[in-house]
Amino acid sequence: MIPQHSSKSFEHFTPSHVVELSRTVLGGIDLDPCSCEEANRTIRATHIISLPDDGLLYSWPGRVFVNPPGGVLTNASERKYYGTASRAAAWWCKLVEEYLSGNTVSAIFIGFTLEILRTTQHCQIPLACVPVCFPAKRLSFGGSHPTHANVIAYLGNEKEKFRKTFEPLGVVRL
Repeated sequence: MIPQHSSKSFEHFTPSHVVELSRTVLGGIDLDPCSCEEANRTIRATHIISLPDDGLLYSWPGRVFVNPPGGVLTNASERKYYGTASRAAAWWCKLVEEYLSGNTVSAIFIGFTLEILRTTQHCQIPLACVPVCFPAKRLSFGGSHPTHANVIAYLGNEKEKFRKTFEPLGVVRL
């Protein structure tokens, strides 16, 4: 196994500076559907969904922040529904579904690896087709040695605000 692709935990806490940029673009965070109490100390979402509840089973209203858990889906019915074994891609597909339904009004999605660009091609809106920021430096998710290149995606109507806010972090493509 390649060390940079191993994970000892589903937990990958978003760096606080990325959360602050996200909060600026969204104007606040109403929901983090894949969180925990510890992570929410930084995210400060009005509502969170945490284990043992599965955020994929709930609706996602308002302004949503998603830093999905890593790994692969082990439940065959989830793989069938989302068309992928990638847990992160399933969370992206769910976010797109909620956004297209009008339930989610805007969102920031953190791609833990650039692999998300490939694994979301089957979704109604591939991640590569929305405004994205490619951070110039790898993000450190609670560890001292960042292991992956990342992507930050935006769904919403404030594309120029996303660009201006995230440009100091890296290249932004609208």
